[in-house]
Amino acid sequence: IIRRSALGRIGGFPEYIIEDTFFSFESDLHNYKSIYIPKIYAYGKPVTTFTALVKQQWRYNYGDTQFLTYFFKKRTKEFKHRSPLSNIDYMTHGFGLNYLSLILVLFTLVSILIVFSNLPFIHLTLRQALQTRSAGLDLELFGAFAFVLSLFVPVILAKIYFKSLSKGFMVFILNFSLAIVRTKAAVAAVLNSSPGMRWSRTTENNSHNIAYSLYNTRFELAFSAALFSFGYLAVATHNISGGIWLSAYGVLYLAATVLIYKYG
Repeated sequence: IIRRSALGRIGGFPEYIIEDTFFSFESDLHNYKSIYIPKIYAYGKPVTTFTALVKQQWRYNYGDTQFLTYFFKKRTKEFKHRSPLSNIDYMTHGFGLNYLSLILVLFTLVSILIVFSNLPFIHLTLRQALQTRSAGLDLELFGAFAFVLSLFVPVILAKIYFKSLSKGFMVFILNFSLAIVRTKAAVAAVLNSSPGMRWSRTTENNSHNIAYSLYNTRFELAFSAALFSFGYLAVATHNISGGIWLSAYGVLYLAATVLIYKYG
């Protein structure tokens, strides 16, 4: 509930995709306080297809990336002196999905470089891993740790909050299947491109439509195919663990095609 006078002073709702976050930030800049009332006033419409989820995530990350630029540009000296938690909260809005998309994709690309470094992980014993000091080895150890962490963090959090391991695995799979779309949305926002999404749209139920699935996940398919190719090349050069690592990434990105085929 917003006072009309406050809305007028702030200048209305900013014309951005995620206007609620932008408006909250502008309210802070104008020294307005808000009160949180833990009450449910309405339920959102459930997402029934993977296509609907993709469009939603595109919109969210486009808006989140817009907000990052807006946040750093509009922050006043007065706002900088406020609670660090307030800054962290707003930056979390902008970096949240980008961490689960852009950083995920970038680290996958770095993983290719790690696998083809001069120190294949397969040739190292545990003692060598603990004693040897080199940038290549550190990267491999960090890469393996990051991959495992990306799996267990959502699983553990889902177990704590939802009492369900299966929901955690679902979040893990969705993070990879939506990573390319979220990354494209972030790039589009940085380039000031149209927020509209180039996605084949029909009013029909597109579940189990192979042509629709392949066309709309062509970037994910290409990325997955490249990872499988690099995985095969790693195995061919006797780096078994590296090949498995990259192939695992390939399977995870391929989940986008499987999900859109199954759910439309």
